[in-house]
Amino acid sequence: MEMILNCTLLGNEMIISDSFIVNLNKSNNIGDSEVLFSSLRIENLKHIIYDEVRGGDVKEVKINCKKVTLWKVEVDVTFEDFTEELIKNKGQELIYQPSFEIFKNQDEANKSLIIVELPTIEVSQCFASRTRNLQ
Repeated sequence: MEMILNCTLLGNEMIISDSFIVNLNKSNNIGDSEVLFSSLRIENLKHIIYDEVRGGDVKEVKINCKKVTLWKVEVDVTFEDFTEELIKNKGQELIYQPSFEIFKNQDEANKSLIIVELPTIEVSQCFASRTRNLQ
């Protein structure tokens, strides 16, 4: 494993129990392709997160990955302080980059949280899906 990212879904209520991790491996399955960690791009990360959110079930939660917005937020505030306004003011929106270097190393990744902003209509479907998988 090359890196572990801490993620949560942006919603009306951000609950720590809704957070999840995403493992980035030396080689990552994205669709029908294998993408090496050294070749990952933000768009690839969106697909990897999509797979984690839907729990591997291809019938669950349909998300257009191009409509997903990712934010990198330093975890120097308590989880209760996270609001959409704070995220957008203090966070860094992850957009196209020629290389995947949002974190220099795992220690830097541990100090941050990736906030996943889904298209509005799909957020409630994701929470319902993740809750169903826990039961």
